[in-house]
Amino acid sequence: MTSTSTLAERLRRASLSGEPLRDVAVVMSEFIDEGGVELVDDPFHPARKDPVRGLVAVLESNDNISVILIRSAPGLIAVPQRQELPLAVGVLAGRVIVDVYLENEVDHTLSEAGGVEVLPEEVYVIEPDVVHNIRFVGEESGLALHVIIGDLDGVERSRWIDGQHQRVAPSNAYPLTALPMPLVSAKPDGPLPTGGVVDESQGQDVSATD
Repeated sequence: MTSTSTLAERLRRASLSGEPLRDVAVVMSEFIDEGGVELVDDPFHPARKDPVRGLVAVLESNDNISVILIRSAPGLIAVPQRQELPLAVGVLAGRVIVDVYLENEVDHTLSEAGGVEVLPEEVYVIEPDVVHNIRFVGEESGLALHVIIGDLDGVERSRWIDGQHQRVAPSNAYPLTALPMPLVSAKPDGPLPTGGVVDESQGQDVSATD
């Protein structure tokens, strides 16, 4: 078994290599083969449970990498999204489907491009520009390790809510869900008159002004 601190350090080193996505996937595969993670404390404290996001536990988050455990939960809802950063998903338990979409360059609508089932002990990599939706399927409780290479706080990402494209302001939120969060534009793909950021929960510009 591997401690969370050891796993995070191995993944951090891999993320700084010449081929970070490949090397991170290798570390994840070795980690799964070794029997998974040894959790000193329960990262899925009941207070972290959310009916939209399920159970999410951040093991590591910095400018180079984010390491996140996600456990399935009843009512778990995911949305199509694009991280703009490479990521790898390792399944520790249960079944995971990665749905892939093609984006229309004109109106940003999506069309389904198929899905891949990721089984326990498998690792699946997703390139930065791929629109995807990662979801648990089946009755068995699921547990998956997500590793995002890069700084989540440093990039604008995309999500699709009810088929509408939204640019999400930089934040360390992962995965993106339908919950209100600051957006880059007030309307999908439409510029703000002020060039600022909209707080979707309040419906107003929250960009800093001098």
